[in-house]
Amino acid sequence: VSQVAIGGLTGIFMFTVEMTACSNSGDVVLEYLSAQSASSSFTIGGLAGRGDITMDKCTNEGDVSAACGTAALYAGGLVGYPTGYGIFNSTNTGSVTVNANNEEGAQYASVYAGGCAGYSYTRIHDCTNKGAVAVTGTPTSVMTGGIAGYSNSIYDPSVPSKQAETIKNCINEGDVTSALTEETLYAGGIAGTGFITKDCTNKGNVTTAGSKGICATGGIEGIAENNHTISGCSNSGTISGGVSERWTSYTGGIVGSLQYM
Repeated sequence: VSQVAIGGLTGIFMFTVEMTACSNSGDVVLEYLSAQSASSSFTIGGLAGRGDITMDKCTNEGDVSAACGTAALYAGGLVGYPTGYGIFNSTNTGSVTVNANNEEGAQYASVYAGGCAGYSYTRIHDCTNKGAVAVTGTPTSVMTGGIAGYSNSIYDPSVPSKQAETIKNCINEGDVTSALTEETLYAGGIAGTGFITKDCTNKGNVTTAGSKGICATGGIEGIAENNHTISGCSNSGTISGGVSERWTSYTGGIVGSLQYM
């Protein structure tokens, strides 16, 4: 198996789609899959697996769970891998649980898991996550957060020359936990790593078991690098960072590690 997309409403959108006031209350499950190569990718979300989406006032109440071997796995309470205009005014209350195991002789098992999105290539504004986000097993690398595991940089649709505020006015109330990883582990109450994170609040606890490589654990973001911006954010959760066996461990109430700022 090389490509899989699963969602509570749809697996993948092949064209740009608007979702307004949609909801899912059923559990979404990706049973264990063994990838054929390290380039394989699996996506799972409470509403949609992946796609070019404009989402507004949507809700997921079902639990999202996935298990896989060597692959890139994207798991989100709302969408696993969203692109498009953005996700707005939406809420996830279901848990997001990933069990990833790097199989013997395989090369990679990477996980991107978040309460709203696993890997976000769009804006997430005015959203709330109340579900727990947990990564177990023996993954190679993990990026996990209460809102998004990874939030990539995008340009503002209304001002193409300006970088968009990728995560804004979001609240996380769910706990974020991660197992020991082979290489890197970035975990945050809002995002494992983000780009422009503004006016967000984390109330959940963030706990990491550690990494054999770099381990960064923070109340808002695990790691902030390459001119990332965090402003107007607050954390009231307990942050417990694991240790690194070979490299360095970073833990902070707002950011675990600031690099290349």
